[in-house]
Amino acid sequence: MGSIPSKTGLLTLCTFQATPGLILTTADGWTVDTTKASFLGMTAHWIEVKDGKWKLQAEVIGFQGILGDHSGANLAGTSWACVSELELLIPNNQR
Repeated sequence: MGSIPSKTGLLTLCTFQATPGLILTTADGWTVDTTKASFLGMTAHWIEVKDGKWKLQAEVIGFQGILGDHSGANLAGTSWACVSELELLIPNNQR
């Protein structure tokens, strides 16, 4: 997948000890005018704390084609598949 991190790669980038808060995601979808192909890109955002200093971090965590319509259910399914693969939905008590 190019520069998109694997599950292990993202967890290395975002160590739980240096990330006391949540990992938030953003998504953007678009359609190419000439081909009508649709895509969804996702980015993870978190704050690392090292030596008492906060630093905002961000990484692309997914980029894939969207099959079918752009309904809420279809976009939610595509988004869920991305975050589930990277196991970003780990409850705080299981860290």
